Amino acid sequence: MAEKMILETTHDFTTSNEVDVELGGMPEPDLEPETTAVAVIDETKRTTLAIADALRAATVNSAKDYTHLQVKIQRSADYEKQWDELTGPAKKKSYEAYQAALRLHDDPIAELKAARSVAKLTCMIWYDEQERLRREEQRRLEEEARKQAEEEQLAAALQAEAEGDTESAQAIIEEAYYVPPVIVPKPAVEPSRLTAGRSAWSAEVVSLMELIKAVAAGTAPITCIEPNMVTLNQLARGMKSAMRIPGVRAVERKV
Repeated sequence: MAEKMILETTHDFTTSNEVDVELGGMPEPDLEPETTAVAVIDETKRTTLAIADALRAATVNSAKDYTHLQVKIQRSADYEKQWDELTGPAKKKSYEAYQAALRLHDDPIAELKAARSVAKLTCMIWYDEQERLRREEQRRLEEEARKQAEEEQLAAALQAEAEGDTESAQAIIEEAYYVPPVIVPKPAVEPSRLTAGRSAWSAEVVSLMELIKAVAAGTAPITCIEPNMVTLNQLARGMKSAMRIPGVRAVERKV
């Protein structure tokens, strides 16, 4: 059925009288009834590429040429549809097989990556908490050491004053007291390369107008901002030649 369809379509496309002659002709496939599906596809592909070459090489020098080329363009679109119907099912099956292979490969890896991220976050949370507790304990012990040094200094000054040595007592009070360093060890375990985490920096625009002013003043590179082409194209389609935006112009092109 598909072979018959493609043969009929190919014949219809390539035996269309003077239009084909004037555009250089389009080859007609020589297919026997027993030709295999693969041969049909191969021959049809060659015909398709020949049609594309003929269209690409076509010239228009008169109204007749213009009309004939329009007909040829329409017929090529019809042929494109037939080619899609012939090869589309195989493409679909191949794509579905590719998707299945992709899932077979990617899904377990994605699960492992996601699970590893969760476990890594668990480690980071625990280690950060231990470090927070360590710093808190160090501050507490440092404060205790400072108070103890103050108390010892005050006691020494009071002792000197009680002994009648007010001059020494005053000197002791004015002297900077010594606070011994306090070091609370870090957690016994160190994070590995996979669980240490890393600092990731990103920018946040808190004032777009200030950024624009900085670019205009030359204190920030112009690459810091870019035009919103989606919005500009929407305005161009709606306003056409009436669009008036400084630094922007509406461009018309045939498609």
